[in-house]
Amino acid sequence: MKLRNNLLRIVFILVITGVFILTGWPVVYAANTGVKTAGGNTAVTSSAGDNNGFETTPTNTTSSNNAYAFSLNSGSAASSSCGIPNTGSDQHDFTTFGISTIPATAKVTGIIVAPEAKYDNNSGINTLCIFLTYDGGTNWTTGKNTADIQNSDSTNTLGSSSDLWGRSAWTTTELNDTNFKVRVMTLVASTVRDASLDYLPVTVHYNEAPNTPTQNSPANSATGVSLTPTFLMTATDNDSDKLGYKVTIYSNSGCTTVVQTNDQAVSATGWTGTDASCTAVPTSCYVSGTQASFLTQTALSASTQYWWKASAKDPDGTGNFTDSSTCNTFTTGVAQSLTFSISDNTIGFATLTSSAARYATGDTTGSTTEVEAHTITASTNASSGYVITVNGATLTSGANTITAIGSSNTASSAGTEQFGLRLNASGGNGAVSSPYAAAGFAFDTANFPDQIASDADGDDVSTTYSARYLGNISTTTDAGVYNTTLTYVVTASF
Repeated sequence: MKLRNNLLRIVFILVITGVFILTGWPVVYAANTGVKTAGGNTAVTSSAGDNNGFETTPTNTTSSNNAYAFSLNSGSAASSSCGIPNTGSDQHDFTTFGISTIPATAKVTGIIVAPEAKYDNNSGINTLCIFLTYDGGTNWTTGKNTADIQNSDSTNTLGSSSDLWGRSAWTTTELNDTNFKVRVMTLVASTVRDASLDYLPVTVHYNEAPNTPTQNSPANSATGVSLTPTFLMTATDNDSDKLGYKVTIYSNSGCTTVVQTNDQAVSATGWTGTDASCTAVPTSCYVSGTQASFLTQTALSASTQYWWKASAKDPDGTGNFTDSSTCNTFTTGVAQSLTFSISDNTIGFATLTSSAARYATGDTTGSTTEVEAHTITASTNASSGYVITVNGATLTSGANTITAIGSSNTASSAGTEQFGLRLNASGGNGAVSSPYAAAGFAFDTANFPDQIASDADGDDVSTTYSARYLGNISTTTDAGVYNTTLTYVVTASF
C-alpha cells in the first residue's frame, strides 16, 4: 500500500457577482460661490475709446436696482470687434470680487458673468464684450460678446458652470482679489450711444475634493493584526461624486517613510465592495459614503508596528486625494505557521491470509501483531487550530476490493474482510477524531474526506499521531495484488 504525503493544500474559491449597470456620461455635481459683485473698479485710460470707461457712478453694478454705471457717448469709434486691443471702445475693469470661499483642493469647473445693461438707442447693433484676467491684467481670456442690447434692461448670461473661458484650468490663487478682474468693453454702432450697466454678477462653479476619510479598520493601536490585513475606510463627497481610494502604509509615526502604497487606480487587485462606475480610473469605484475594503497583497513583517493613512479622491471630479486626518498605528501578530509531515509514505502488509490479521509496516513486510506503520506530525499557531483529513479508497486489485470497515470503530476479526485505520496521539493538544480514536479500527469511505484528528487551540506545539493499519481477508477473497493511495491533508484556521 502506498501513502502520499501532502504537506498542505489550500483552495481559494472566489465568487464574483456581477451587476450590469447601464450608464451614460459621468454626472459630476458642483458647488458654487454664489453671486459675487465688484468691490472696486478702474477705468482703462489708454488706447480705450474715450479713455474714461464707465465714467459716471461706476460703483452702481452690485445689484439689479436700475441705478446704473454710465459710459456716455461711449467710445471714440463704432466697433463690433470683441477683442483686446480695441482702441476705439470704452473699457472698464471691475475688481475685488471677494472670491475666497473655494477650497484650495477644489477644481474650478466654470465661470458665469451675467451683465444686466441697456443702451439709450436701438439703432444698429450695440453689445458688451466681457474679458477675464487671472494675473492682474497681464493676460486676458478671449472675449465673450452679448447679444444686441436695446433700450431696456436685459441680462446676458456669458459662460456656464462648465465653461472655463478658453482656459484648461483655473486655480484659487488666480481668482483672488489681486489677480481676478472682469473687463467690460462697450461695442457700439455709433459713438453717441450711452451704455448703462445696472448689474455685473459673477458666479464661480467648482468641484470639491472628497471629505476627510475615516479609517475604520484596523482600529488605531490594534495588535495581533494579520500580516495581510484588510483595511476598511469611508469617505463622503459634498458633490456626490463617486470615489476611489488609496492605502499607504508607513514604518514611522510621522507617516513619512513609505512601506507600501496601494492605489486603487494603479491596481484594483484586493479592492472589494465597489458599487459604482467612473470614467477616469479607477473605473470601478464607490458611491459616496460606501465603505471601501482593501486586502493587503504583499505580506507585512510579523510582530512589527506600522502606521497607515487612507486617502480618497473623486476620479471624475477634482481627481485630487484627500488624506485621513490621523496616521493610525497597528502591530502585526506573529507569522502564521503550519507544519505537517509523514514519516514514511510507502508501507505494506506483505501476504494476507484468512487465518490471521496482518498489520502494515514501514518496511512493507507486514506484521501479525499491531504495530506503528508511520507517524503524522502537525502543529500550527492558527487561532482555531487545524484538522487533518484522509481521502482515498480501500485496498483494491483490479475490480476486486477488500471491504472497508466503515464508520464504526471495530475490532479485528480474522477470516472477515477488513481494511481499517486507527491512530494514537502524543504530545501537544492534538486529538484523534472518532471513529479512529478507540482500540478498534475504522475506515469511513462513505464520508471521505474524513476527519481523523484535530487541534483546537493552535498552540504551535507539535502532536505526533501513530498510524496503524489492519488488513483481513476471508476464504473467498479473490487473489491478487491489492493496493491503495491515501491522501492526508491538514488545514489550519487562522
